[in-house]
Amino acid sequence: MHSIPRRCFCLLLVLVFVLSLAACTADPEENASREDAQGETAGISGGGSETGDPTVYNGLFDSGRIHSVDVTVSDEDWADLRANPTDKTKYHATVVIDGETVEEVSFSTKGNTSLSAVAADADSDRYSFKLNFGKYNKGQSYHGLNKLNLNNIYADATYLKDFLSYELFRQVGVDAPLVSYVWLTVNGTDHGLYLAIEDVSESWLDRTNDGQGELYKPETEMLNHIGQEPQNGTDEGPGQPSDGDAGQSGFPGSPGGTGPTPPDGQGGFPGGTGPTPPDGQGGFPGGTGPTPPDGQGGFPGGTGPTPPDGQGGSPGGNGPTPPDGQGGFPGGTGPTPPDGQGGFPGGPGGFGGSSSGADLKYTDDEPDSYSDIFDNDETDADEAARKRVIEALKGLAEGAELDRWLDTEEIICYFAAHNFVLNYDSYTGSMLHNYYLYEKDGKLSMLPWDYNLAFGGFGGSSDVTALLNTGIDSPLSGASEDARPMWAWITADERYLEQYHAACESLLSKYFESGEFEARIDALCKLLRPCVEKDPSAFYTVEEFDRATATLKQFCLLRAQSIRAQLNGELAAKSTEQDAAARIDASDLDLSSMGTHGGGQGGPGGGQGGPGGGQGGPGGGQGGPGGFPGGQGSPPDGNDGPPDENGGPPDGNGGPEGSGASSGDGAGSPDSQNSGTNT
Repeated sequence: MHSIPRRCFCLLLVLVFVLSLAACTADPEENASREDAQGETAGISGGGSETGDPTVYNGLFDSGRIHSVDVTVSDEDWADLRANPTDKTKYHATVVIDGETVEEVSFSTKGNTSLSAVAADADSDRYSFKLNFGKYNKGQSYHGLNKLNLNNIYADATYLKDFLSYELFRQVGVDAPLVSYVWLTVNGTDHGLYLAIEDVSESWLDRTNDGQGELYKPETEMLNHIGQEPQNGTDEGPGQPSDGDAGQSGFPGSPGGTGPTPPDGQGGFPGGTGPTPPDGQGGFPGGTGPTPPDGQGGFPGGTGPTPPDGQGGSPGGNGPTPPDGQGGFPGGTGPTPPDGQGGFPGGPGGFGGSSSGADLKYTDDEPDSYSDIFDNDETDADEAARKRVIEALKGLAEGAELDRWLDTEEIICYFAAHNFVLNYDSYTGSMLHNYYLYEKDGKLSMLPWDYNLAFGGFGGSSDVTALLNTGIDSPLSGASEDARPMWAWITADERYLEQYHAACESLLSKYFESGEFEARIDALCKLLRPCVEKDPSAFYTVEEFDRATATLKQFCLLRAQSIRAQLNGELAAKSTEQDAAARIDASDLDLSSMGTHGGGQGGPGGGQGGPGGGQGGPGGGQGGPGGFPGGQGSPPDGNDGPPDENGGPPDGNGGPEGSGASSGDGAGSPDSQNSGTNT
């Protein structure tokens, strides 16, 4: 047997080493073919633990590298998609994933706020997309995956909020959707770095539960059917989307015309028609009467001077609960403020009025009383399945034999991870969406969805230290425990509360205090940074990415310290009982650096706005520092809207000096970390 000459052997080693380091090194504009784009990205090694099982879906969710997804549609279809993105038309496409070709795939835009905001920006076509492998070829899948979401990472300068949130859920044993990063090309042209997310539908059931059980994606009525996506897990007809962004964003009057336009232009967000609501009618639909005094109402954190006694709706309550439901979000605490005061349309339950099941409260035995759940069925559940859900909700309300009606361990673990990341665009906030309800054998559990506004990105206090130290036993914002029964049972029983604290302890010791989190985020930043730098459609520059990821890393480490102090008894686990002096100091963190609606280079809606200010809403104004004239984070005199208390400035100019916090075209929300809901 002949030996390999030393020179050849050395050359071979050098070649292998060079190839292993190749990652997004060429200018994307120079990529002339699918093969070029693949070669630049597929070999990236991110280090750290891999959350994707390499045997599942042909390794698509191996998160240790950047995958390639190349989409080819006809030139006519691509032109039509770009001209009419909010139609969400399904086009025939050929898709190549990591070099493997799949023919006859459905390709469409997806989302609501993220879609309408990009549609309103003439300089961007960075939409989120959905691939349905079996729409045109029944039974076809990509190695068992029936649908794939390609998220454009809107409003997230870190590129990591969704990814890390789902990883935290998996750390505590929750079957969160799988995720990885892909370099997307369309018709041979680079489109950029996207987040690939497993669709929570048939293939998720097959992967986690042998195809058994029923899935629902509850949405409150105002949010439901916005965008008119399909229901029952299909791609046909009006109804609840199964498109991964189902009902997200939920603000009527947003650009692109998602949802009904508020009467007389009320609603304030871009796309609203008719005159500006007179006399400061809150800027949001349903808001009638004068602007609430002293900045009460509106978003949490209050606009203008802080209301007395901490009113203004900060999470976990900074100070006592605002009287009469003042403090902003609907469904909040106490009855709806008189004359529509409180900014959002009033009414118990959630945004847009009363809940018909999305709060998971038992009402009666009639399926029609739970339209928020059953209209958003992902698995075409039959009458018997619906009856099982109602029986379980009744059992939850009665509070006896909870282990018969709930997967108590799974739900406890869900809240341990969810309450770490402080996502108020969810069940623990006032929007009552962004979760899946799973039923199997008469037991209910919850699954996570859409965390791009986590880590204080929506509905949080303007006091970053108070936000970061939110008590793990008081995670609700804008809602009472009575209004959130799927959380309340945990704190109502000492046994379950101990199990919840044990799950929080496990997350801290296993992931944060072990050093795994720091190694993981450092490896991910190293993996992503070259692609962010070369991304031709990025919402944020690589410098903004660097600042954002540094902030996110520090936020998580400080949050872990706060929860450790709470578990050790050094800091109260309920926000209202905390000694402010014992809180972990986070005053140096600028949460807006982690991304805002409409912020960043090339992003829709202009600049980022200053810390604590209005954050430049979708398609909005120029995002001047601090949002309002003079760099103030809130309108003068604590008004609920721009000067003169109008719901939006005339002509939709986004406020004086490009205010990002006006209620007109450039809508944001003063003194809130973000102006909108999901993307």
